Amino acid sequence: MVRLEALLALSAVKSVAAAPVCSNTPAGWSCPAHHGCADMPGQQCSGDQWKQWVAATNLFRCMHNVPAVSSSNQIALDTFNQFKDQKDLTHSHSYNLPPPVGPSGENLYRGFSPPEPIDAVRLWYKEVQACSALPEGCQGSATHVTGHYTGLIWAGVEDIGCTINGNNLAACRYKGTDKLSCKTPNMKGSFEQNVFKASQSFKTCWAKLSACGLDPPTLEPHSWEVNQQAVAPATPPPAPPPSTTLPPAPPPLPAPSPPTLSPAPATTILFAPAPPPPTIYVPVPGPPPLPLPPAPPPVIYVPVPVPAPAPLPASAPLPVQPQTGAQDPHHLESMPIHVEQATSQNRESAMKSFSTFSGLWSLPDVRLVQEHSTASLSWCVVATSAVAAAAALARRSSVAVPALAQPLGTSPLALAEE
Repeated sequence: MVRLEALLALSAVKSVAAAPVCSNTPAGWSCPAHHGCADMPGQQCSGDQWKQWVAATNLFRCMHNVPAVSSSNQIALDTFNQFKDQKDLTHSHSYNLPPPVGPSGENLYRGFSPPEPIDAVRLWYKEVQACSALPEGCQGSATHVTGHYTGLIWAGVEDIGCTINGNNLAACRYKGTDKLSCKTPNMKGSFEQNVFKASQSFKTCWAKLSACGLDPPTLEPHSWEVNQQAVAPATPPPAPPPSTTLPPAPPPLPAPSPPTLSPAPATTILFAPAPPPPTIYVPVPGPPPLPLPPAPPPVIYVPVPVPAPAPLPASAPLPVQPQTGAQDPHHLESMPIHVEQATSQNRESAMKSFSTFSGLWSLPDVRLVQEHSTASLSWCVVATSAVAAAAALARRSSVAVPALAQPLGTSPLALAEE
């Protein structure tokens, strides 16, 4: 019985001794063993990108002065098998994985093109900007996401395993111990013992990785990658101890000398010249004005009566001959005779598209043509009547010679000679 109690006590002591311990101060960064490959001696880490993952991750862990990490081939292979065909950002149950691949934290990244390891690591580290609004340890909240950043620089992490699949998806796992403990990333209650502010510059850590042969990535750091270094406040110089020796008394001031009076300057009286006499302008009478020319006499206009023109003799209108037989539509359209005919011609022309005379007749045009035609006919009748009257008057005024009886055989010419 005593022996059993001793064995139980010894087992309890060993379990307490084996429990991990997390400190509130960073343990410091140093070059990882075997250039960052965590496998057993004689084995090689598979793949070509494991060195890039180790260099990119250790670059930012060095800035926070936490221990370096190495790449585990077993964790990387399990991560590859888990995410080789995945397209979305869905996490696996990495905290439930058994050793040697778990329990571990997990970060995911997806790009529009195949990413490089440094692309994913820089994006995860960018969450450091939210730490200024969070308490010590930078544990995230509902409005400030920091889990990717804290898992990346978690001081208790020792091994990582990362992969990039054909769907531009990058995944990284971070493992501390073989059991859930304060060294497991993002364990509740352990943020203050594992997440520390940056204490070394980006440039300093880049030089340290180069000295370790880790081939750090060449890049231009962002503002959140260079402005996170914690700067300790400057310590003021110590105050000098108080002195017991009195300072020497200052020498006495010399007695003031009496002021020297200088003679008053002689007064100089200046006489201004007399002003010139004023100029007086006397008005001179000018020449008398010229007389105005006499106004012209007014012009008186006397109206002269104009005799009225003699009226023309009235003449009877010519009778209009009725038209018989077929009528030429073009003739009717070019000169209508009266209003009814013009109106009918207007309607007829509107329906005919191949008329020889363009346009339709209107009522004023018909009246104008009728007036001109009537005037021309009246003048023709007057002229014809005058010619006929003159010819009749000439016949009436001539002397009629009666025919004489002529004897047989006598010619008119002979009678005229007798």
